Amino acid sequence: MSWNIFTSTSNKAAIFIPQTIHKAITVAKLENTIAVKLHTDNKPITLISAYSSPIADINETLQEIQDIIRMLLNGNFLVGADLKGQNPLWGYHHTNTRGVAIMDFLLANNLFINNSSDAPPTFTRNTDVG
Repeated sequence: MSWNIFTSTSNKAAIFIPQTIHKAITVAKLENTIAVKLHTDNKPITLISAYSSPIADINETLQEIQDIIRMLLNGNFLVGADLKGQNPLWGYHHTNTRGVAIMDFLLANNLFINNSSDAPPTFTRNTDVG
């Protein structure tokens, strides 16, 4: 299968769309965030992908997501983001300051988390030194 790849300006966030879907347009291309609108047979939906490195100011990426959400004027959207925030609601044992910022953002925008708190991690480091 061939893919169309849409990336943020930093190339840290991306959305892959099969080339068989011809109705995909870039809505926003920002430093840490990319948004692509798909026109489906039902309702259009905008996919938003974002990334914030652990050393970056998370508020910059949250603001980019916020700006896109405002631009959509209540349209359907789905956000997939790697924001390096920790919170028990998405599987961590504790909350860090980034997790607090993300939770505040979710609540302020009436968004829902689709993660399962008991899901396995998507990445682990091998800390065994042998």
